[in-house]
Amino acid sequence: VAKESAEAGLAFDTISLEQLIKFFKNPFKWYYNRTLNIFYGEEEMLLPEHELFELSNLEKYHLKEALLRQPSADAFDDTTEAGKKKGLLPLGNVAAISVDTAWEDVSNIKTIFDKLAAGHPEAHEQVSVQLNGQKISGTIHGIYGGHHIAYSLSDPNKKASSRKYILEAWLKHLLLIAGGKPMDTLFIWNEAA
Repeated sequence: VAKESAEAGLAFDTISLEQLIKFFKNPFKWYYNRTLNIFYGEEEMLLPEHELFELSNLEKYHLKEALLRQPSADAFDDTTEAGKKKGLLPLGNVAAISVDTAWEDVSNIKTIFDKLAAGHPEAHEQVSVQLNGQKISGTIHGIYGGHHIAYSLSDPNKKASSRKYILEAWLKHLLLIAGGKPMDTLFIWNEAA
């Protein structure tokens, strides 16, 4: 009976693109979360009771993402001040150092990203593909001027981390083609020294 209920939990008529990507990025985590309702590593949702002195890896990633999306380097002061006010960045000079360090990591990717996007605004494509009686659907973001641009802001020395972003870009590329919206997918990352 337990086997039948577990298999019933895995039966899908429609698969969201987001869930498909989560499955391929980390199948064990997806299975535990989605099928068994087991969640490991959940952080407390309480506000910290201390001042932020350094950024976690996730906070560094979000900062890099914000810097990549800035129209120019002139907007970094706004990012720093807004981050301090929202409690997302450490106070004082540590915030500026955090932003400068993140900018060093993301500047090469931003230069390439800006050249590839060529000033086009970001567009989104709705994709729906029918395969063997199952439907895969979702929205693909990061389309600029008819090209799907994907990137990894992960530490280049951690190749496993970058691989999941390559896999995500590949899955989206395949769904764009299968959904009748063929376009180039361009992937940007920093190579390890």
